[in-house]
Amino acid sequence: MKILHSPHHHYHHHCHRHCHHHHQQQEEENDFKGKQVNIPHDGERKSGIIVGRKRHLNGSRVGLSNSNHKDDHSVYEALLNDASYLEYMANIIIENMDNQVDKFSYKYSTIKGIIGHKKDDKKAISKSNGWTDNTGARKRVITTKGWDIEVELEDGTTSWCPLTIVKHSMPIELAEYAITQNINDEPAFAWWVIRTLRRRNTIIKAMRVPKELMKYGIKVPGSAKQAYAFDAENGNQLWTEAIKKELKNVIIAFDLLENDEKLPVGSKLIPYHFIFDVKADLTRKARLLVAGGHRHEVPTHTTFSSVAGRDSVRLGFLLAALNMLNILVCDIGNAYLSAPNREKVHVKVGPELFGPENTGKYAVIGRALYGLKTAAASWRLHFQDMILNVLGYKPVFSDNDVYIKERTRKDGSKYYSCLIIYVDDVLCIDKNPKVIIDHIATVYRVKDGSVEEPSKYLGMNIKKWNYTAMNGESMTAYALGSSTYIKKAVRIVKKIVLIANSSISQN
Repeated sequence: MKILHSPHHHYHHHCHRHCHHHHQQQEEENDFKGKQVNIPHDGERKSGIIVGRKRHLNGSRVGLSNSNHKDDHSVYEALLNDASYLEYMANIIIENMDNQVDKFSYKYSTIKGIIGHKKDDKKAISKSNGWTDNTGARKRVITTKGWDIEVELEDGTTSWCPLTIVKHSMPIELAEYAITQNINDEPAFAWWVIRTLRRRNTIIKAMRVPKELMKYGIKVPGSAKQAYAFDAENGNQLWTEAIKKELKNVIIAFDLLENDEKLPVGSKLIPYHFIFDVKADLTRKARLLVAGGHRHEVPTHTTFSSVAGRDSVRLGFLLAALNMLNILVCDIGNAYLSAPNREKVHVKVGPELFGPENTGKYAVIGRALYGLKTAAASWRLHFQDMILNVLGYKPVFSDNDVYIKERTRKDGSKYYSCLIIYVDDVLCIDKNPKVIIDHIATVYRVKDGSVEEPSKYLGMNIKKWNYTAMNGESMTAYALGSSTYIKKAVRIVKKIVLIANSSISQN
């Protein structure tokens, strides 16, 4: 659930008000100064306050300002909550400030928990009036009037919300709160709390258990048990082999405890499950996930992953063409498993993990797994350490997931080699990118067949052609399009319309 706060002005609300250059610079300086920011840094999200424009020793400002926010490279200093100072470009600050507000410039935050309640006796219905018998049967009055719920938000602030809003957004949590506070017999709660708690397991189960589906005419299982049943029904081992293949990769994340071994202090029990898919070539695929996000609290600043901006990708192709550099992409297999797990969690082992003889034992999760909230950040920090300290690249100011390194051609000319990272997809721009990717492959498992010149990347179609310039020099050009993405979107919309029309005609 998102809570809206009072509106606040942004940098771009002011930038056209003053024409005089000096006055505009003064406005920019004052507008950012003192602003709260929540911004990514080194795989985490950091909070702090902008203290002002960074300056050289001679007093001149660092970085070039621009009325186009995306091209504003003026540098600001931020004092973070951990008392450290960091530098950010204006375009990064603006982007993150915009991400924290809705289209009406209201700041929002998500609910962390329920911490209080209050009742307006003038509006709320009393217990004595909480029943009705208009139809001859005694029933609870359906009402939520006169009650407000105090919630704590993820940004540390608190807010009062009408009961009806919190009830619709988080009914189970509110019902449990009402029980613990002994207010569940109040008319505003009594008509729905017990019913909600009775349905709690059904609600949770409905959210977690995947529905049976078909893909390419093949039934896709919703659990490992169902996968084995489908194999028995079909007289083959296709789903079983998919599970074995996945376990071969991920089993290293689990440390099986023998009967006399104790669990680590503070470790929490979490469930795990498989999700299944069918590829276009009808190959069955299984992936093991742990449900680490709903059972215990993990700070949001530990969940940030490597996601390079699409503008960075487009600029990368442009610079490759201008500097006659080559491009290769690769996909790192089971990337998260390369990083250590930052959470104390364990699972209760089923027969598929370590065999039927170990069913019921516990296994500690020692490496990052898909489903853990901190897995993405653990992988990012692990991979970044290799990029910085082994490959010798440095992150650029404008995008922390783009890395550059100065290199020299055989003729002595200089150029920048570039790595663009999108979680576990690596785009390498270099005179000889294969050498860089081979170096990465000595540390991580690069998927077979994934090293290639990109024809598609992040949903974009990539076309490359070579041509001869007017001066006789051989040149390269790239064209980036979205035809595949648009065609797929149109197919999905058509399917939705057909389903909707079918439902209307049946009714």
